Amino acid sequence: MIKRLWFKGLSRARIYRRLILRERPLSQPFPQASARVPVCVRLLAAGEIDAYMAFRPDQSIAEVRRRLDEGQQCFVAWHDRRVIHAGWAVTGRARIEYLSTEIALAPDEVYAYEVFTSPAFRGLGVSPAGMLAMTRYFRDRGYRCVLTVILPENRSGVRLGEKVGRYRRIGVIGYVGLGSWRHVFCRVERGASPPGRAGLAP
Repeated sequence: MIKRLWFKGLSRARIYRRLILRERPLSQPFPQASARVPVCVRLLAAGEIDAYMAFRPDQSIAEVRRRLDEGQQCFVAWHDRRVIHAGWAVTGRARIEYLSTEIALAPDEVYAYEVFTSPAFRGLGVSPAGMLAMTRYFRDRGYRCVLTVILPENRSGVRLGEKVGRYRRIGVIGYVGLGSWRHVFCRVERGASPPGRAGLAP
């Protein structure tokens, strides 16, 4: 508990922040995952933004449009004509807002982020079904892996990713900063490679 509060304080002060970097190799077998409510998972179309905003009123419609215009993809799960789950994916370069930095991705890497399920539909297998649809989509198009990040304190999310998504920890990404100075780091575990096999862009 003391350690958790310590890291939380450093994070709030923007002195030190870190996230677990995880990888899902797309060459590995996919687990079976089906939602316990009827869902249809597909890519969000530009004409469906209003439905997405009803699902995520906390987000900016301009930001959603910008992402789609840039070619980012949003996988949404529909139930009774409304969106109940969504997850975003990007290739090329990925912005990690929590760290205020970008990572350069290799041509065969995908970065998945901002996975969210409506509270009323959590625990019904909707999120695993959405994650499975996303990974299969990119596997079928020749991508090698899906990358994602998660707070170390989010233990339930870590366990879910390992059990259902078959994500494995490959390192830690974060920064140390004081005032205007900031050092971004990416420490990968033995045998793993950093995203893009390149550096980080502040």
